[in-house]
Amino acid sequence: MTLNAENEINSYKQCVLYLWRSHNIVNKRLRYENDSNDPNWPKIPFPNQQQCNKCIEKLDENDDALEYNENEINFISIKEVPHFP
Repeated sequence: MTLNAENEINSYKQCVLYLWRSHNIVNKRLRYENDSNDPNWPKIPFPNQQQCNKCIEKLDENDDALEYNENEINFISIKEVPHFP
């Protein structure tokens, strides 16, 4: 994931999208590990369909996003961005 980061990131938007993709990859992996099931920090993809309906192009059987429309993703306008304690 990080091996080619410096070649893939050439702008602020690419940096944000890279971090966002990484977050979702890790959350997907951790979701099914028993020792990471903290109910205060659910391992769900971000954004979900309620937060940004236009962002998601394809869902799987669990309503998890399989494909995002990255042109629609604007983190400033996504509704209900989680706030950290």
